[in-house]
Amino acid sequence: MKIIEMKNLGPKSSKILANIGIHTKDQLEKTGAVDTYLILKNQGYNVNLNMLYALESALLDINVNHLSNDIKQHLQSAIKAPKL
Repeated sequence: MKIIEMKNLGPKSSKILANIGIHTKDQLEKTGAVDTYLILKNQGYNVNLNMLYALESALLDINVNHLSNDIKQHLQSAIKAPKL
């Protein structure tokens, strides 16, 4: 499945994900929402928590408005945790 066909990810998201080599759902699943978000941040893209939530909810195939507060908290912790 192409990124543009996933929930919560429109043309702009699809374009910036393509710029980092993510073109399909399988590629996004392999990288994961947190690492994808961190790659975008580290490469200077102006992304915020909404992008992180959109990536995760796209992987879960749910509307971003249905992402639970627990998942949001987990994602926020994950982007702050040092990588080993």
